[in-house]
Amino acid sequence: MYKKFYVLLVSILLLSGCSGEYLYSKDSISIGQIGNSVLPDYKNVTIMELTIADLFSDTLKNDYDFLIINPLFFEAVSDDLFIDVFHDKELTVLFLGSGKGYAPFLKQAKGDVPKTYNDYNHALHKQAIFIRYGQDDTHRTTAMQMDEVLAKEDFEQLVQRLYD
Repeated sequence: MYKKFYVLLVSILLLSGCSGEYLYSKDSISIGQIGNSVLPDYKNVTIMELTIADLFSDTLKNDYDFLIINPLFFEAVSDDLFIDVFHDKELTVLFLGSGKGYAPFLKQAKGDVPKTYNDYNHALHKQAIFIRYGQDDTHRTTAMQMDEVLAKEDFEQLVQRLYD
């Protein structure tokens, strides 16, 4: 009885000790998250829960290396008001699980017709999309196909693309 308990305890300790990896480098990375997303645990990553109202904060760019937004908030943040905020603050945003590609999150892709996320057709696959917004409606986009949950290796690859 005690032997089984001991083996179980040692196994748990060994497995929990393996989760002490660093994301990209040993530098501290701060992520602001709107909505719940399942992300791997890293020693150098701090994740803070945000609300949509926090997107208007003047310190957002300085407080977080990038933001993660989950699908429950795609409709709201695809409004031109928020896209303007992303550009004005030059934010980097990971849209985790977009079933409609990146077009809903870019102003120039909409043309003269104000559309939001739900107005777009579904894509074949869900994607994790990083958009680095710049002034004057410029942007840099990196995307990766994903399953329901973004695999740890895929998340690490996306972050590496972001920083390289």
